[in-house]
Formats: sequence, structure tokens, C-alpha cells
Amino acid sequence: MKRNTKSDTPRANVMIEYSQPNTHKSFHVGHMRNVVLGDSLGRIYKACGYPVTMVNYIGDEGAHIAKCLWYILKNGHKAPAEHRGEWLGQMYAAATMALDDATVEEKPVFNAEVSQVLRDIESKKGDTYELWKSTREWSLDDFKEIYEWSGAHFDHWFYESEVSEESQEIVDEYLKKDVFVESDRSASSKPRKRSTSLPPNKISISNKCSVPWIRWASRRRRTATTCRTAWSCSLMERCRLVKGTSSPLANCVSA
Repeated sequence: MKRNTKSDTPRANVMIEYSQPNTHKSFHVGHMRNVVLGDSLGRIYKACGYPVTMVNYIGDEGAHIAKCLWYILKNGHKAPAEHRGEWLGQMYAAATMALDDATVEEKPVFNAEVSQVLRDIESKKGDTYELWKSTREWSLDDFKEIYEWSGAHFDHWFYESEVSEESQEIVDEYLKKDVFVESDRSASSKPRKRSTSLPPNKISISNKCSVPWIRWASRRRRTATTCRTAWSCSLMERCRLVKGTSSPLANCVSA
């Protein structure tokens, strides 16, 4: 490919969001796939003369973390001196199995305990919150070691915990506007005419992708002033869940 770094036409700023692992879970080959894709896209854009910002979005909050910490606390497990990030992934896997194998009597009790752990984390105080902070760093240390080994570069790291409150404000706002409706599992969007204040082709969203999309929108609010174009490797998967979207790529790329 011919390198084109000079042009009379100003190049749009490009933000490439990639990798996006969850803390307290194993960093597997699927994550490495996204690292390779995102890093390659960034290098291609830079070679074509675009100003590129490489960012990472870390899933450091949510039910998966509550499950992991619940299992550690419930069973009194002690972390090893080394490979603690990997150990957290093992604890999460064990927690998932314990919840799946629970008896009918145990399930509501275990689920209530996991929910309490999540509330303790979100309260940002207490022993469980302190445990979350320390174990979170173990995962992040592992991620950084992997990125250094692979040569991946990030200009900025976003964290889910940074936008949780802002995301809730978005949910509350659109619940009041009757754009979102309550479901058994999460707040989800219901079909509306294109004249609503939500972006085109992003009105009817499945339950499973509604919360990630809302948190993505919250992050985009923060970056819209500096980046006119955004690309996310995993965002393609989210956009495929948007019903009625004829061109997922076009909707994901446009800012």
C-alpha cells in the first residue's frame, strides 16, 4: 500500500477502540484477536496520514466481578503470590460453575449474595470495595504485561466504572421520556418513530445489548469533541444486535 501522509484535504480524527477485556476474567485468544485487529487498523490509518487515537475500554464493573469476589469471599480463598490475574479468571470460572450447579434452594440465596457484593462495590466504600480495587489492579497488571509483549499501544484507557453513574443518568432520562421501558433483566429500548431524540437506526435494541450501548454512548459523549470518527472492533458485534439496521458498519463508524 502506498504511504499517503500528505494531502490538501484535512484528515478526520480517528479513534480506534479495541481489545476491551474484562477484569477478573481470563485474557483469552479472543481478546488477542481484537488486539491484532485493532492494532493493525491503527497502523493502517496512520500510514494513510490520519491522526489516530488508540483507546481501550476495560470492563471493570458488573455482575461478572461480583460473582468472582462472591466466590472468593464465600470460600475464603487466598490469592497466590504470583499470576494473580490468571487466578482471578479461575475463581470466576469456579463461581460460574457453583452458581450453575446450585440447588433450587441455593440459587435464590446465592443470587442475593452476589447482588449484595455488586451493591457493595458500587457503594465505593467498605471491605468489599477495597477488595475490588486491589483485585482490579491484579488484572490490569496482567493486561499491561500482555500489551507490552504484543506491542499494542493505547493513548487512553476508559473504564466502565468511570461511566456507570453517567450511564444510569442516561437510563433515568430516557425512562422519563418513555423511550426506555423496564424489563425483567435491564432497561431496554422500545420501538419509536425516527423523530425521537435517539440516533437513527439505534431505537429498537435487544435487551442483551442495551446497557453496553448506553455505556458506549456515555463514552462517546466524552470523546465527541476531539474525535469525529470512531471505530470499535467489538462494537460491530453490538451493532449487529440493533434491529432494523441495514448497514451496521456505517452506523458504527459515523460519529
